[in-house]
Amino acid sequence: MEDVGVIERDRGSKDGREVQVSLTRQGRVLKQRAPAVPMSLLCMPGLPQAEQPGLLSSLSQLLEALHAANAKR
Repeated sequence: MEDVGVIERDRGSKDGREVQVSLTRQGRVLKQRAPAVPMSLLCMPGLPQAEQPGLLSSLSQLLEALHAANAKR
């Protein structure tokens, strides 16, 4: 993710083992767009209609888990 420019890592000044990871401007833009991903995937041609509800549910649960994990930080 660092190679594509969405995160950056900074070593701690007191202890070189400590690494702080943060989003770049591009990463923050992607974070804002993330909630739209489940619905946009459902619009993909070729996805069987019977599979859409399960996919949407799984993606929504994943997003909720990511938001919850992020809120604990």
